[in-house]
Amino acid sequence: MTVNQTVNVSWQINGTEVQLNENATEATYTNTSAAEGTWNVSAIVTNANGADMQVWVWNVISPPYEHTDAGVTVDIELTEPGEIEPLIPPGTDLTNAIVINVNVTDDTSENSTDDAYTDITIYVGELDVETCEVYKDGSGFLVEVDYVTELPTVNGTAKFSRDVANNSIIVRLYVGDPLLGVVPSAIKGVFDTGTGTYPSIAGIHNGTITTNVTITVQKLYTYPCAGTGGHTEHVIIANNTGFILAEADWDGYQVDGHNITFDSSFTLVANETYNYTIRTGSYPQIIHATSKTVAGGTITCTSFVDTNGNEYDDWIPAIRLGE
Repeated sequence: MTVNQTVNVSWQINGTEVQLNENATEATYTNTSAAEGTWNVSAIVTNANGADMQVWVWNVISPPYEHTDAGVTVDIELTEPGEIEPLIPPGTDLTNAIVINVNVTDDTSENSTDDAYTDITIYVGELDVETCEVYKDGSGFLVEVDYVTELPTVNGTAKFSRDVANNSIIVRLYVGDPLLGVVPSAIKGVFDTGTGTYPSIAGIHNGTITTNVTITVQKLYTYPCAGTGGHTEHVIIANNTGFILAEADWDGYQVDGHNITFDSSFTLVANETYNYTIRTGSYPQIIHATSKTVAGGTITCTSFVDTNGNEYDDWIPAIRLGE
């Protein structure tokens, strides 16, 4: 608060003085320990010329999370669901989504083998705890495990488990700066690699998909690099005998530039392996790994040949298969 003359400032909460600033032209009041509830905060200014008052209403709510740390310092800030919208497939329902920015700093970075992680419990509120999904920037939708606390604690991969009895999700995170969201399940049964990175170039991807859930597929979404038209131009999905289940071509940017829609839906059965051939254009996001466990199963690169004729065995297209 700023005034144009010297005053005494009495800060009051619900009529009780909590701070006094004398002979001031500027004054601030900060409270980091207010209990949950509604509080009337008043600043009453007085001097020889008279008095005035400004009133604010604080609605204090408990954050929908708590955390237990091992060898790390963690800063968490609740943010708007819209922050995560550009990162996830179009059409994902963000109603009641819970999104947080998390900064995990290793307190003993000189020790490369110590435990360094945080377990974040997120109370999902009105979301359906049995079906909602967890998205982490840089990893995509996280893989679910039975007990998150049984994950390895050194150089681990973020995963999550459900605590249905307490209407919460538990996520174990490692050092980094992720944007983390708990969102409603857009589609029951989905194969989603999550986002990839640069370097990127168009080319032909061959590899396998092994599912851990049964998935009905109508579309293939390709994650584009920021500011590009990254997409898939042609896709073939076949079973492990080579029989083609589905094949589709891109309809161009004018329709839905990052999606390919198959003429009819088909099913990928849980615990089966399928072959894919994907020809990409522009700059799709790439997962630079030979194989990766993702939401819905595992994806493995057999070969990737870029438009310059260079061949790799560790370039996986960042894609999402579902309805």
